[in-house]
Amino acid sequence: ANSVDLQPRTIRRACLTFPGNTAIGLDNLRFKDIALLPDNALADLGHLIRNILKNLALPSQVHLNLMILLGKKSGGSRTIAILCTLYRLTMRLLSSTISEWDSAKAGHWDAAVKGSSALQAQILRTLHLELSHFEGDWIIHFLWDLRKFYDSVRITILIARLSELGYSPHVLTLGLIIHKAPRILNVGTCSSDIISGCSRSIVAGCQQSVSWARGLLHKLVEGLGYIMPGSICFEHVDDLSHVLACKN
Repeated sequence: ANSVDLQPRTIRRACLTFPGNTAIGLDNLRFKDIALLPDNALADLGHLIRNILKNLALPSQVHLNLMILLGKKSGGSRTIAILCTLYRLTMRLLSSTISEWDSAKAGHWDAAVKGSSALQAQILRTLHLELSHFEGDWIIHFLWDLRKFYDSVRITILIARLSELGYSPHVLTLGLIIHKAPRILNVGTCSSDIISGCSRSIVAGCQQSVSWARGLLHKLVEGLGYIMPGSICFEHVDDLSHVLACKN
């Protein structure tokens, strides 16, 4: 906790990294309004965040997630969480810790790392396919979409996998507090009753979610590389693309 930079200018700069039109959670605090606070108010906020990190506890007022529906290109919808502003700001201030772990633990198969893109991943796959076709190989291309991946994550397995890979236990603890918090589903102008007991899922919309998916699938995708060393199974969060080429 003492090593995290929580000076007023750092907090203000972190607030300004969020888009101006970003959706706001149920604590109804806008990042641009926090950025406009004077230095003495931001210093008090920094003291609060430092206590959160020291005690690994968040104010009970932020233990409620707003779930909204987003449409899919293929039809239907999926839920995404709009988390409370205080938690999102805390994670943004800890982003260097998360990014360092991502850089250290991302495998050569990972297409969801910083500086990468879906286009780059597709170019590599296309090159592999063209070279294999030129050499007269038979080609099978598997596209694996792990259905309802975030909704079926066992927390005990997630903790074990991330611990093996050296993920920060402090950041993980704060994230799990929020991911396991009660939820409210909002559809149009209607809102559900409070939904509690969400024990077997994590939420999309948290800065840590992509890192958790990376850690959870790391052992699986790495194992595929040992079984079939000439065929890389590319991973983009919970989407896997596996090209197999063999001689006739």
